[in-house]
Amino acid sequence: MNQDLLEKIENLYNLSDIKFHQNVTEGFLSNNYILIQNETKYFLKQYQKADEERVKEIHDAGLFLSKQGIPVVLPIKNKNLKISFDFLGVQYTLFPFVEGLKISRKDLSTIALK
Repeated sequence: MNQDLLEKIENLYNLSDIKFHQNVTEGFLSNNYILIQNETKYFLKQYQKADEERVKEIHDAGLFLSKQGIPVVLPIKNKNLKISFDFLGVQYTLFPFVEGLKISRKDLSTIALK
């Protein structure tokens, strides 16, 4: 993980002593990370082929679902009140880290999928 990226995160989110914890191996086409500050963990999402506006559109859908009472992990806004930032031409978003169950489509009923 790039030290300059960690410093940018610290500056944008008013955090200190952020460290790389581990690479997230699930998913594809992006490099996602778990970061740690003392005992607090964060999830850093990298977006492939997305500009700031596209990332906002993606999270507007999550915000809509959240307002309907559907549990969604929403991104943390940075000090500029934005949900994403650019680093070397790639968009990133910082989320709170949530421990939870992983449910795949094959585990859901037809009703739940609808």
